[in-house]
Amino acid sequence: MHAESVVTGIVAFSLFKKVTAYGLARYYGFPRIYRRLIMVNRALNSNPAQQVRMNEIVKQMFRLPNKAAGAVSRARLSFLGQRAKATKTTL
Repeated sequence: MHAESVVTGIVAFSLFKKVTAYGLARYYGFPRIYRRLIMVNRALNSNPAQQVRMNEIVKQMFRLPNKAAGAVSRARLSFLGQRAKATKTTL
C-alpha cells in the first residue's frame, strides 16, 4: 500500500512538472525560448559544425510534438477509413 502511494506521488509530481513547464513556455513564448537556446548554443560551442548540428537538434525538438500529433492523426484517420470500408453495406 505504501509503495502505491509513493509511485502515485512520483507520477503526480512528474505530470505537475511537465504541465508547469509547458504553461511557462506558452506564457514566455516558444520563439523566444528557441532564440535563447540558439544564443546559449553559440556561447557554449566554439566549433561552427557543432553549432549547426545543435541548432538542427533544437529545431527538431520544437517540431517533434507537431510531427507526433500529425502521425497520430493520420493513423487514426487511416484506421477510421479502413473501419468504414469494412462496415460499408449496400442497400
